[in-house]
Amino acid sequence: MSGGIYAYCYVERFSTICSYRPIEIIVINDGSTDNTSEILQALQCQYNSLLKVVSQRNNGVSEARNRGIKEAKGKYICFLDSDDE
Repeated sequence: MSGGIYAYCYVERFSTICSYRPIEIIVINDGSTDNTSEILQALQCQYNSLLKVVSQRNNGVSEARNRGIKEAKGKYICFLDSDDE
């Protein structure tokens, strides 16, 4: 399954069940080569106020997480990877 499908599921789930507000969902697209970019663009249109998408070339999980930390404005951070279930 593509990383975009996982991102879609995560955003859909967290946008509806997370009771903590305000919520900020940041997705770091770390150089995916599948249809993840297209899925993230569609999600960003749907969840514009909740979702921030950052695309970068593939730099690995550490760089992606560090970028997410830099982009975050909230008090709490939770990391999810495309292979988490």
